Amino acid sequence: MSHFPRHRFERLLFLKLELWLVLLTLTICVIGTVLFAALVKNHAEQRRSFGVFGEAAYRIANIPGDTLWTLRRVRGLRIESPYLANESDIGGSGLTFHASPGTDGYLLISRYDVDTDRALVELIDLDRGETVHSWQPALDLMAARARTQREHEVYERLMIPYVWPDGSLTVSMHASYVAMVDRCSNVRWVVGTPPPHHSVETDADGFLWVPYGLNPPSARERYSTGLAKMSRTGEVVSLIQFEDVLRRNGYHSLFYAMDSVLDDPLHLNDIQPVLRDGPYWRRGDLFISLRTHSVVLLYRPSSDEVVWLQTGPWLHQHDVNIVSNHEISVFSNNVGYVDGEVQLVLDASDVFIYDFETGKTRSPWRDALADYQVRTETQGRATMIDEDTVFVEESDYGRALSLSADGELHWTYVNRGTDGEVYQLSWSRYLPADEGDRIAEAVSTRVCP
Repeated sequence: MSHFPRHRFERLLFLKLELWLVLLTLTICVIGTVLFAALVKNHAEQRRSFGVFGEAAYRIANIPGDTLWTLRRVRGLRIESPYLANESDIGGSGLTFHASPGTDGYLLISRYDVDTDRALVELIDLDRGETVHSWQPALDLMAARARTQREHEVYERLMIPYVWPDGSLTVSMHASYVAMVDRCSNVRWVVGTPPPHHSVETDADGFLWVPYGLNPPSARERYSTGLAKMSRTGEVVSLIQFEDVLRRNGYHSLFYAMDSVLDDPLHLNDIQPVLRDGPYWRRGDLFISLRTHSVVLLYRPSSDEVVWLQTGPWLHQHDVNIVSNHEISVFSNNVGYVDGEVQLVLDASDVFIYDFETGKTRSPWRDALADYQVRTETQGRATMIDEDTVFVEESDYGRALSLSADGELHWTYVNRGTDGEVYQLSWSRYLPADEGDRIAEAVSTRVCP
């Protein structure tokens, strides 16, 4: 076997180059980089002036991002969670009762299960502490039916599940599609246009309301946000472009004030339909959360009117619920942009109660949430169980819990795998006992293969 002589290697290593050759090489590299960037920019803006060359450059530029998406398939859901070090106070894995065992209601938990490497939704009876039913739909089949181009973002999360009385399940696959499966997880329908964004809720007539977002066709145009009304059979009944609603109602500033946030200037993340008339709203109205501006508003589709709008004291909120005929609850993440990053700016996330009668806001669980270090920067949910008790999902850190205003912790759920790691939750729900009982009975009437 011959070897490359050491003296030749050293001569090659220390080879003297002419200065003009170095400068020429650098000049060619700079010009090549600028031309490559121009090809990518031209293709990204949908101008296609350079045909196949622009397409090739664009695909090459996407290689690092696509590689990172692949590597983050599970890593993106794994959590570095400092508060979980004290398991005696918080709970180590799954459901843990901290007060007397057993409580009314059900937990509809949506999570990634690392042991089976799949997303699933489970119905847990909180009185018995037992899993009643599990939905495990085939995400590859759902993505294929939706013909989504963003499969890399949807493999592991069944977002904000909604269970119908017969045990069917509707889920939103963020930025990709809405789907329904039956009680045995068989796919019934998939709708990929328009692509949904977060919440799925039903109105008094059984229609689904889903926020949607459309990426701009050009880098010089803005992200488009809207409301999609869908039937239970998956038919898109109507689409309401919300930027137009704001313009017609005189709220131009909400869309145009954030010139630097072209990718998502509103971030509409929750639609809560009004189910019955009240002194401050009507059946068919919609409470809407706009995260970017920390705005919650009441919209009346029947007259295309923004009836009420308020900014704060909630901050980058993610969930709105009606709690009485004159009150709403708002889950506030209490985060802001600090040095270009989303960070907690107060002690913890919070749940506000806004009273339309008085125009005042209170936060009964502020101290308790701070004591248990409840914080979730980019998502989360909260539901009042009764006047003293609240359910919170700390989505970013894989924990759900129920606690009282006086700080009594009733139970926690931690999505910890057998590998010891904790994984995100995907907008779970608390269900009252009567609603959960009906669903539990429905799913138990048929044995699934």
